[in-house]
Amino acid sequence: MNKAIFYTILIVLTSLFQLVLSGPITIVNACPNFFLISVVVISLYSGMLPGAITAFAFGLFYDFLYGGCIGCMALTFILVSLVVCLINRILNLQPVVNSAIVAITASFLTELIYAIASILTNSLSSGVFTTLLNYSLPSAIYSAVILFVLLFIIASLLKQTPSMASNTNEALRKHKSKVVKYK
Repeated sequence: MNKAIFYTILIVLTSLFQLVLSGPITIVNACPNFFLISVVVISLYSGMLPGAITAFAFGLFYDFLYGGCIGCMALTFILVSLVVCLINRILNLQPVVNSAIVAITASFLTELIYAIASILTNSLSSGVFTTLLNYSLPSAIYSAVILFVLLFIIASLLKQTPSMASNTNEALRKHKSKVVKYK
C-alpha cells in the first residue's frame, strides 16, 4: 500500500476515533489517545521530520479540542516523536519487542509530560499524585495496549517493520552522500 494513501487514511481514522470513540470507551477515567497512534506510526516509518510535523499538528489539534494550555500537547507529541525515532534507531530488536517498547514508552511519556505541563500551567486543579494516579497512569496503560495491537496491524498493512524503514532511510542517506562525494 502506498504510504501517502495509508497515512491519509490513518490520520482521518485516528481523528474520527479520537472525536467519536474516546469518550464512550472511557474506562476508570482513562481514555485512549488515538492521536498518539498517528504520531508514533509516522515517526517510526517516515523518520523524525515527518513525525515531528505530524506531532505538532495533532498536538495543537488536541489542545484546541480539549482546552487547557495551548501548546502543551504539541510539545509533548514532538518530544514523544523524537524519543520514538531514537528508540527505533538505537534498538535493533525483534519487531514484537520493539513495538512493545515503543508503545509503552510513547504512551507513558505522553501522559507524564502532559500531566506535568498541565500541572505547571495550572490547567488542572488537582494535585500531582492525584492527576498521575487517577488519570495519567490508567490512560497510559490503555493507550499502550491499543497502540501495541495496532502497530502489528499497521506493520502487516505496510509490509515492513519499523527497523526496515529506518535501515532503508539510512541506506538512502549513504547512497546520497556517495553521489555527492563523487561529483
